[in-house]
Amino acid sequence: MTFYDAGNPVVGIKVVREAARRLSIEMVEERVTSVEELRERFMALGAKDADAYFFTPDAMATSQIQFIVDTANSKKLPTMMGQPGLVAQGALAAYAVDFKDIGHLSAKYVQRILTGTSPENLPIEAPSRYGLGINLKTARELGITIPAVGLVSSRQGHRIESERQVSADVRVHRERSKWPTGEVRKRQLSGNLARLRELP
Repeated sequence: MTFYDAGNPVVGIKVVREAARRLSIEMVEERVTSVEELRERFMALGAKDADAYFFTPDAMATSQIQFIVDTANSKKLPTMMGQPGLVAQGALAAYAVDFKDIGHLSAKYVQRILTGTSPENLPIEAPSRYGLGINLKTARELGITIPAVGLVSSRQGHRIESERQVSADVRVHRERSKWPTGEVRKRQLSGNLARLRELP
């Protein structure tokens, strides 16, 4: 299940629909017109209405992300987000481009321009680092067992130790890869949804 503003054209939902179709998963789309409607309908969700919440990039949904996470957890509804940092706020899992990598890439462009390179001569580059975050505390509370192989990478898997002591229950795996094409990205999303579907 996903919620988004009915008046906002959400491009990402097309990819989600296609991935769900390939995996024979029913994607329930809840289009809302206001924050009040979103909160009311999310609160009204019953145990049989959805198996999980999938975050669709949308300004309205993003503004209510903590409410969505807290309410979903209270209803024992797993959440999959698009920002790894959201696992520290209680979301079960998140997978997305690493925003620090985007910052480094932007800084590299600025540095080249300031040292005399014409913008038209700069190559087109895209972020290549992705982050997968899993909140182990949330998983335990939801009764979900995360396989150990999914938590640790032989290269860069590690446990985040937060100053707030909150993300000691969060594991993050980051990996380097070439920026995927549209078709490859769809297959990656399909694989992610399939793995979530296999969780007990």
